[in-house]
Amino acid sequence: MNNSISSQQIEPKNKPVMQDQSNIFQVEKRSTSKMFWNKRVIQLSNGMLSYFKVPKQMNDLQKMQPKISVIIENILYIGPPEKAKKQNSIEITFMAKDAIFPSKMKNRSTNMSVNSSYGRDLMAAQQPIVITKKKEIIIWEIAFSKPDILKEFTHIIDKVKHPEKYPQQDQQQQSQIQQQLPQQPSMVQSETAKQKSSIQQQQDTNEKENQQKEVQQKEAQQNQQQVDKQRSEEQQKQEELQIQQQKEKEKETHQSELRSKIEKEQQLEEENQILQKKAEEQSRQDQTVLNKEESKKTMVRNRIKTAWNYNYLQAIELANMKDPKTIEECITNSFVLHESIGRMRDHAIDVCQTIIDELCLPNQMKTIKPTDCLNEDKYIMYSHQDNTIDFGDDFYCYDGLFIKLSFCQLKSQEIHTQQGKQEIQIYEESQLKALGNEFRYLSLLAEQIELLIQEESNYPLRVPLSCIVDYKGVRAFVMAVPPIDDSTLIHGPTLDGQFITNNAIQQYMNSISIRLNLKQHKFFEDEMISNVIPMSLFQEVHKINKEYIELRWIENEQNINEFPPQNLSLYYLLKCGDLMPVILQENVQNTSRLRPEFVRSWNKPLNSDAYLKQIKLSETQADYNELKQATNFLQNQLLHDLIGKFESLEYLPLDSTQLSEQLHQSGINIKYIGKICQMCSVQHIKDLCICDMISRVCKKVLRNNAADLMKNLKYQLSQKLQSDQSNILEFSMIQELNTKEVQDSKIVLELSSKLINESCLDFLNLLLGVGKESDIFWIQIIQKQIWYDYSYNLDVTSRFSMQYKGMLLYSLQQQCDISIAISPALMNGMFKEPFPLKEKPQFNVQQKAYLLNTSKIARKSKRKNIMNQEQIFQSIKWSLELCLLRKEGDDMFANLLCEEGCENANKALCFTKPGHPSQIKPLLQIIQMNMNNLDTALQYFEQALQILDSYFGSTHPYYFMIYSIFGHYLMENGYFNDALNLYGTALQCAIRLFQTHQCIADIYADIGQLYFFRKDCSNASINYNKAVSIYEKCNQYQSIKYANILLLQGQLLQNQQEHEQAAQRVEAAIDILQQFEYSQTELLMEAIKLLIQICNSQNKQSKSNQLGLQLQLLQMRHSIMQ
Repeated sequence: MNNSISSQQIEPKNKPVMQDQSNIFQVEKRSTSKMFWNKRVIQLSNGMLSYFKVPKQMNDLQKMQPKISVIIENILYIGPPEKAKKQNSIEITFMAKDAIFPSKMKNRSTNMSVNSSYGRDLMAAQQPIVITKKKEIIIWEIAFSKPDILKEFTHIIDKVKHPEKYPQQDQQQQSQIQQQLPQQPSMVQSETAKQKSSIQQQQDTNEKENQQKEVQQKEAQQNQQQVDKQRSEEQQKQEELQIQQQKEKEKETHQSELRSKIEKEQQLEEENQILQKKAEEQSRQDQTVLNKEESKKTMVRNRIKTAWNYNYLQAIELANMKDPKTIEECITNSFVLHESIGRMRDHAIDVCQTIIDELCLPNQMKTIKPTDCLNEDKYIMYSHQDNTIDFGDDFYCYDGLFIKLSFCQLKSQEIHTQQGKQEIQIYEESQLKALGNEFRYLSLLAEQIELLIQEESNYPLRVPLSCIVDYKGVRAFVMAVPPIDDSTLIHGPTLDGQFITNNAIQQYMNSISIRLNLKQHKFFEDEMISNVIPMSLFQEVHKINKEYIELRWIENEQNINEFPPQNLSLYYLLKCGDLMPVILQENVQNTSRLRPEFVRSWNKPLNSDAYLKQIKLSETQADYNELKQATNFLQNQLLHDLIGKFESLEYLPLDSTQLSEQLHQSGINIKYIGKICQMCSVQHIKDLCICDMISRVCKKVLRNNAADLMKNLKYQLSQKLQSDQSNILEFSMIQELNTKEVQDSKIVLELSSKLINESCLDFLNLLLGVGKESDIFWIQIIQKQIWYDYSYNLDVTSRFSMQYKGMLLYSLQQQCDISIAISPALMNGMFKEPFPLKEKPQFNVQQKAYLLNTSKIARKSKRKNIMNQEQIFQSIKWSLELCLLRKEGDDMFANLLCEEGCENANKALCFTKPGHPSQIKPLLQIIQMNMNNLDTALQYFEQALQILDSYFGSTHPYYFMIYSIFGHYLMENGYFNDALNLYGTALQCAIRLFQTHQCIADIYADIGQLYFFRKDCSNASINYNKAVSIYEKCNQYQSIKYANILLLQGQLLQNQQEHEQAAQRVEAAIDILQQFEYSQTELLMEAIKLLIQICNSQNKQSKSNQLGLQLQLLQMRHSIMQ
């Protein structure tokens, strides 16, 4: 049912009401129960709609009052109901306030309640009263017995509500009614008239009497009204007076109450103000206390933030708080340490960049000023005599960092060449090497101390954090200032020339010296007093002073961080630059030191101070002879072993960085690359060594040039600031700057950077170009410096036929810390044009910090038996994160991405340098993934060949390697003919490089495997035999590759039913593989399975059972290891 008022709008109430005749309609009952009420009647009379309940004994509505009446005009809606409960029903909607309730008028409002009893009785149909938010509405459903009655009722209601629709019809009906009245006879009319007149007379008489009575009654009423009026007036006056008095009393009472209320409110307000002031004062006091506490905490945080060693010690404590039981815990512990190291390293890089950029500025214009009053030998081994470039600002102390700068120097030196003695100008970097050794040995000690802490949690020795920053040709050694002072020395030489030591500290130092294979020795102060030296004589040990303990206490007191309990009795190792023994050389100053990798692998401990013959040591000559023996072994046998690995392609370095890593891992110094170049027979190693020597010499020249330029610029700026002259020097570098611009450090720094980049561009064009100046530079500088540094006589004319131009350019970038835009135009113009390089190079920042390699983490995990093969593979993901944290470079990151999976090859390609051989590995992985689309695979293969051609030239082992790899991919995907062609090309490349080499045997083995897949047993056998023959010529009888080719021959002979020969080949392979049982377990199991098959074919059941038992044991052990 629609309860809204939407069907008809309410008409204006001042509209004239139609005087309609009375119409009565009987409606149906709501229920069939027999009650006193007999009928329900609706009456329409005089514009009203009334509802009656008529009893059985009454038929006259005039004697009854309706239950409810409503003016028809006020009806809001009349129409069919939405859901009729009976037939012939109509719905009437009106406002409750417009209804009239004659029987309920007393004490009732016009608004009806939903729960009122009479309200419920009024509903002819069982409908509730709908109550909206604004008005109350009565909805009334009426049912008639016939549809005609319903129609007539509706018509009459509409006629009353809208009389304007029916005026003419009513007049016509009245006239029709008058015309239709019948004409009565005249006698009836006369008689009727007489009766009317008599009745009229009687009525007149009665009316007169009634009028007289009414007059008398009116007079009596008027008199009574006057009396009543007088009484009421007097009574009203008295009441008004009483009311007036009552109002005055109430007014007085109200005013007194109001005054008291106001007084109370004022009193409360004053009290609230007092309380509010007290609360505000207390809040200010509390806030002041909080601010002081927060300020104190902030000061502590800032102090702790730059207390780099304190944070590092806390990180060590956290990292070793628990014994790691999983590889995840090992990696997590490593991350804690490297984050602490990385924060100090990153801050050191920013500080050093600022310091080195401002070297050209006078001290008063610098952001970070040098330190004047600092003991230069307080923290490191330092010598004045080697530092010929004096800026006057080599030492800095800033934000808890001690910084020492060092430069390349140019000095005269007499050398022995093939033409005899010559005095030349050489570039010397002894101070840079000394700082490099200081950092290298501190890093080495940090690594050993970490391992010792894992074994003994209270191990007390530590080293301060340090790092190396190389930028614009200047090396900065950065050390976090350790918490020591003049009173903390407990082991080492004192300032007054004495030597003090401590027995307990010696025991802890011995733990390190044993790990490093350093010999404990004695130092005699005089004939009676001797001191035990665990490592180096000049090494110092300091006890941590109260500053560290104070920081620890403040941090815990302020609850800034929560750290586990820590050993506070800690000691710092300092001045470790002489930790390793020197390399003994005749007629040469002994400055180079043995690599730690070599010393640790030597068959007996070595004395770090063995070369100090002027100092009285125990067993001086014996220690010296042992050191000389080690030096001879290094220079002869170890170099031959390394060259053998280069020639066998076991080591295949691609660039200068990989060459350095492989030399250092073998315990060989870089200074021996000249000797390697002379002794090695493979051309690609010779080319790489030559590139490395050239680029390292160029690094020295660039370093010296940049330092000289900044020193001269600083001098000219100082002169111009002290003088009013516009130009001090005729060819001044700052002649374009006025006095105001000279005082602007930003402008000066931009000029300095511009001059350094231009100087670097001129130098590289001198190196890579052609002309008389270039020839002189190569002969006088490059050739002589290479002879001095590496004892190698470089043929400077060979540069014009150089095929490895790309290798030289990338080597220059790596060694000189610069970025060059390498393009085909540059490589085509090298050694052909005077100025092949057009764009200015940019200097990069290189850093070295303490590292904990992932491989070392893996070794520690294996030692604790907590790492399996799956975890090793999974650890590569952590290695990627660690690589980013340690800033190890894009090449390392790309290599780790490739190890993680082939799907990362495209990502790895983005991190490699364009045109660098490091792109080969991801390119081969992309080729492998695209073998279903051979055209795409061939495009990537061509790209790999172009990289090899531009970087190495036309001859390099990588050529036949990638030909073989691509041939293997083709063979796996069924392209046998294409694979055979690629194997043939690979074979030609290998034979062109090597007459007899095991790599040629590898290719023959691959070709034999291809024929075996094609079931061409004859050709397979021929190539297998060739491979075996070459392996035997190369003395590879005990190699894994030789065992593998024997297995392939055995499998081929088994297929040819030659069981006896097959068994011989497989048994020989098993004998070889048993030497590599742990690393080649799977291949050994495959060999045993094949031999079991052969024995079964020969009906050798007992031997077959024995081999089966051996296989089961191998499988069990392999599963346990996994």
